[in-house]
Amino acid sequence: GIETNSFTELSQGAAEECKTTPSDSVCDRMKDWPCDCKWNDFYARGADSDTCREYPLGSRRQQKLWFEAQSQDINPDGSRNSTTFQDVATSPKTTTWWDNISDLPGSTEEFSSSTYSTTFARVKTYSALSTVMIPLYNYDKTNNKLLATFVGFEADGMFAGYGGCFDGFARYALWHSSEDNG
Repeated sequence: GIETNSFTELSQGAAEECKTTPSDSVCDRMKDWPCDCKWNDFYARGADSDTCREYPLGSRRQQKLWFEAQSQDINPDGSRNSTTFQDVATSPKTTTWWDNISDLPGSTEEFSSSTYSTTFARVKTYSALSTVMIPLYNYDKTNNKLLATFVGFEADGMFAGYGGCFDGFARYALWHSSEDNG
């Protein structure tokens, strides 16, 4: 097979930066999240009419996949198959998230596309899906489209995807498990 060292640019996780933002406000990083009114996106058509913006020079180059993954209690390869819960991740402030691709486990190793052995390898391989996921989103021209695609990696608990104007991934750090939500 053909191997390449290319890495499609991703939006690095926003949960770490946004985890201390009150849930009723918008994290500063997400104020610039691209949301073109021409996309007819479901998330841009709600009560908050200033969600979408006009992009006279076009917005396609700003469309990027994103990923979120916790960075605590990891094995050297980035996998997370146990936790020291009660000592870590008891609140948004005590939970840490990857916020730099070059810090991911495996980022300094030789990459082989035949393995998904590290968090970095999984993110790099996943980044290639932008050639499918973003065109699928752009293909739908209907009003109030609700199209988003996501991928989860069990090994490290990573959640990644693309959903146009959807910026909810920045608020994942604010989610609390309870008896009510299972």
